[in-house]
Amino acid sequence: MISNENDVNNEERKFLEKANFVLLCWKEEMSKLQRLWALITVNVYIEIPSKGVILEEKKKRIEVLCQAVGVPAAKKEEIIKKLGKFEHYVLTYDNILKMIIILLNIRSNLPTVLMGETGCGKTALIKYLACATDTELEAVDIHGGIDSTHIHEIVKKCKERLKPMENMIESKENEPQRNPKEIWLFLDEFNTSPDIGWFNELICNRSLDGVKIPDEIKILAACNPYRKRQLSEQEKEWFGKDHLAQYAYRVFPLCETVK
Repeated sequence: MISNENDVNNEERKFLEKANFVLLCWKEEMSKLQRLWALITVNVYIEIPSKGVILEEKKKRIEVLCQAVGVPAAKKEEIIKKLGKFEHYVLTYDNILKMIIILLNIRSNLPTVLMGETGCGKTALIKYLACATDTELEAVDIHGGIDSTHIHEIVKKCKERLKPMENMIESKENEPQRNPKEIWLFLDEFNTSPDIGWFNELICNRSLDGVKIPDEIKILAACNPYRKRQLSEQEKEWFGKDHLAQYAYRVFPLCETVK
């Protein structure tokens, strides 16, 4: 029981004590708490590393990435110089592990799909990895207005970019072989397009309308989560006829093959 000292007379105090009530004076208790807080409060100082320390650590991580993705010694300085343009990209060891997994998928011709909230760095991660591996990257921002016609144009553009890289050489058996140079086609937020079936075929089957795409074109994709959000009564009234408004992102459900 908490009360002001002046509100309780001696008789009431004795009665409350006999009834096993604990009588607390607000001012006294607050004073005790303030003294106790002063004793347990500890000032924590976080030392912010200098710019030189940050750059030195980033160099170490770039070295780890170069070793992990197999950057040739002859090209190492050139690659590191190119990576310098990603001045504000935070290269964490977690990101390096993700890059290694993505690269293994690409080299094994496995479908590669990244999913995450907007702003988590999916696009930047792919661009950084493409630069580290010295690979041509065609990054396409997919939106609701892109349909099957645009998809055909995107693939055609990649094929045209691939032509200058073709270098027919003769092997010992006089069989023509193609230079292993490749292009990465990155389809960012592909599930925002209503023609998601074409993207499903492109990502999983590596074909478009049943026509196989060149092996040198590697498909990577990123999508936003298909998750419902809570709508207020007013929002339900406003967006009642908009099917996609009930989701956190305006995206279409992924095909089972992509899942």
